[in-house]
Amino acid sequence: MRILWVTRNCLLDHSSGASLSAKEMLTSLLRRGANITVVSATTFDSEAARGIFFENTSLEPLSDQVMKIVDEGIINFIVKTINYDPNAIQLIELHTFLDVYKKALSKYQPDIVWMKAYPLCSGGT
Repeated sequence: MRILWVTRNCLLDHSSGASLSAKEMLTSLLRRGANITVVSATTFDSEAARGIFFENTSLEPLSDQVMKIVDEGIINFIVKTINYDPNAIQLIELHTFLDVYKKALSKYQPDIVWMKAYPLCSGGT
């Protein structure tokens, strides 16, 4: 089974209980044979967590705006954002996010798309 997890919040945010819970769930599914791909952004629960993420994570740049990291077997495509706050995502960042999402749909052809239930863009300019 191929699962595409889509959220503007970074799954690798160690300051977020929701991110930690989601990652644990996805890791459990991976251990049971699922292929997991994540599309997210560099939005975090706190600015400090974002700083720690960039200091301690080996990211493979795919472009000026998109990075890739494989973490515990989970493929993460992460869109760089100016602000750590997910409610402050810019329209150009949203455009990039949606482009990465469409490419992931095409390339990985998931059986399930799991998207966090909120507007992807609730503000920004």
